[in-house]
Amino acid sequence: MIGGYRNHYTDGRSTTTVLPLIGDPWEALVRTRMGTTSANLFRRASLLSAGGWDKGLRSSQDYDLLFRMLKKGSSPVWGDGICCEVLKRSKGSISRTDARANWLRYLDLRLAMRDHLRVFDPDGQAGNIAIADQHLFMAIRVLSKHDRQAAFDAFDRMLPRGFVPELNRATTRTYLSAFRWLGFRAAERMSNFISGLSK
Repeated sequence: MIGGYRNHYTDGRSTTTVLPLIGDPWEALVRTRMGTTSANLFRRASLLSAGGWDKGLRSSQDYDLLFRMLKKGSSPVWGDGICCEVLKRSKGSISRTDARANWLRYLDLRLAMRDHLRVFDPDGQAGNIAIADQHLFMAIRVLSKHDRQAAFDAFDRMLPRGFVPELNRATTRTYLSAFRWLGFRAAERMSNFISGLSK
């Protein structure tokens, strides 16, 4: 069962609630809206069929497992409520240790998801492939804060030629204009410069 959860933060941020994106499991997977380790329950047979948890991964273990389970044909049962409370520590958690490597793992896993959909059902999954590209882009932008060159390399390697980002809170009209006219590298440099001025 895929459940929702509530995050509590030790650094003073407001509590956030994350509910699963009920419906298309591939869209939920790509959007990182398929629960979290402590909110989900797994059938033992499905877990074992997918090869179980990859203990060698330092992060993204839950979505790596969910990806492998979906590839094996598992069908999720959706819960529409909060299944657990998660305490997000400001230090010491996996997600706070080596952010650069965590984002690279996140990107590699989302790239594998997108490429699987391209092979598995390129026409039927066209919408989810486009969503995956947008999520790759947003993760590449976060990686840019930790390693700009790795982000530039990831953009070139992972996104299709002619990719255009969506307008959202993080990708403003100004950013999109810079991206359209100057390209990703220049848009990122400009964005980082403006962010530096506001600090």
